[in-house]
Amino acid sequence: MPIEFLDLLAPLDAGWAPLSLDGGAPGMRWSEGGSLAEAPVDLAATFDGAAWCSTGIDESFGMNGVRLRAGFVVPRHHHDRALLLQVFGGTLTIRSRELDAAGSDVDEQVDVLRAGQFSVIEADTLCSLSAGPDGVTFLTSWPLREPEGTTTWHPDAAWVARAVEGEQG
Repeated sequence: MPIEFLDLLAPLDAGWAPLSLDGGAPGMRWSEGGSLAEAPVDLAATFDGAAWCSTGIDESFGMNGVRLRAGFVVPRHHHDRALLLQVFGGTLTIRSRELDAAGSDVDEQVDVLRAGQFSVIEADTLCSLSAGPDGVTFLTSWPLREPEGTTTWHPDAAWVARAVEGEQG
C-alpha cells in the first residue's frame, strides 16, 4: 500500500491548484435568493489568482488544504454546519458574527490565527476570512457524519461586481 506525503507549505507548483468554485452547485446559495451563480457578483474575478486548494488530500477524509495570497479577503458567507480551520503558515483573520433567529447578524468578533492555531466556526456563523501580509495556508475540516453542506454567500465589499451588459470597462 503506497504512502502519500504532502507538504502543505511547499511552493504552489507542488500539490496545489487554483481554487475553482461552482456557483451553480446545489450547495452554493446567495443570501438574497437563488444560487451564487445568479448573484450580482463575479465569482471567477473575485477569486482569480487569490486562492488555491491542495490536490493531495483525499476528499473522503473531510479535509481541504487552502492557500490564500497575501491580503486576500474571502467574502462574507456562512455554512449550515460547523467548520474547523487549522493554520499551518502565515496568519488568518476571521471576522465573524452569529446570525439570530431572524437571520440578522449580531456582535462582531475578530480572531487572528497563526501557525499552529485553530478555530471552530459554528454552523450559521457569518464570517469573512482575510490572509495576512505573507498569505496563509490552512486546512478546513467538516464533520464526516453530516451530509453535504450548504454555503450561503452575502453581499460584501470583497466581491468583484458582475459587469452589466452593454457597459464598457
